[in-house]
Amino acid sequence: MSGLASVAGRLRVITVLLDDILRLKPGAALKVRLAELPDSKENIRSALSRAAAQRKLKIATSSNREHLFIWRTGEEDSGNSDGDGVSKKK
Repeated sequence: MSGLASVAGRLRVITVLLDDILRLKPGAALKVRLAELPDSKENIRSALSRAAAQRKLKIATSSNREHLFIWRTGEEDSGNSDGDGVSKKK
């Protein structure tokens, strides 16, 4: 896959994920199979974090070997975020 196609695929996935997250109630999570992502978990998380911060959307992420979990936290700035729009789950 060319670099441009990779970016386009990642952008499409991020757009769909953000739309899905906006439909969630605070505290609810999406469960996404890692095998279905067009890029690495790390790259998707980074792109999602940037896009969420641009929309002032508070999210948190976690993962295991098979899935990426994305929560809509609904938190205002609680000091639990490192400024990237992503609150870290403990």
